[in-house]
Formats: sequence, structure tokens, C-alpha cells
Amino acid sequence: YDDWGDYLEFPLGGLDYALWHVLSEEHALDPGRYVVVHPGARMPSRRWPVERFASAARQLADDGWQIVLTGTRAELALAGAFAEQLARPCVNLCGRTP
Repeated sequence: YDDWGDYLEFPLGGLDYALWHVLSEEHALDPGRYVVVHPGARMPSRRWPVERFASAARQLADDGWQIVLTGTRAELALAGAFAEQLARPCVNLCGRTP
């Protein structure tokens, strides 16, 4: 591509889809009515402040969207801070996804 623009490639395999199917059924996620939030990044300098993620997710939750939180085991504290600041129900899958 000469101009990548907004192009983002995020390849998923069959195992990824199978795991998501199990998790979405386990947590009664409504297809088309959930938002996945991943507030972490390997380098702290690349992270958007957790309070901004929580604010955006809070507005979505108030509009009826289910909030699904993802992250690595190393991001459990960050996920806890997000969930606390969100102050709305969320499905916390932090540390449960590969």
C-alpha cells in the first residue's frame, strides 16, 4: 500500500474464534451489543490514560453497550483500576485471553 491510512491488519485463526465463542456464551454477551476495551500497552508511554478509557466506556455502558475488558496477566492491576473507575458492570477477561 502506498498510503496505509487507517488500514489495520489483525489476523485471527480458528482457535481465536472458538475461544471467543466459548467466552461470549459463558458471559452471555449480546452479539452486536458489546464493546471490547483493552486499556494496556507493552510500553507505558503508549498507553492512553485509564481514566479516559473508563470515561469513554462509561458513556457506552450508559447507552446500553456491554463492556468487555481484555488484557494480559501483567495488566491485572490496570484492569482493576479501569473497572473501579468505570463504576458500571463489565466482563473482565483480563488474563484469560491468549
